[in-house]
Amino acid sequence: MSGVLSNKKPKARKNKVQLIDATEIWSAMRKSEGTKRRHISEAQIDDILHRYDAFEENK
Repeated sequence: MSGVLSNKKPKARKNKVQLIDATEIWSAMRKSEGTKRRHISEAQIDDILHRYDAFEENK
């Protein structure tokens, strides 16, 4: 999972962009904190990282 927040990509990922739609991966917060009403749990973060690691090149 290296490189998620790094500007040093592995050679296999150079000149490539990976888009992960994680807009539906969240949980409602028990108590609203201002305008922040969504929370991403550790399990959901792991799911997003799994999608990052499952990178497949296509057109």
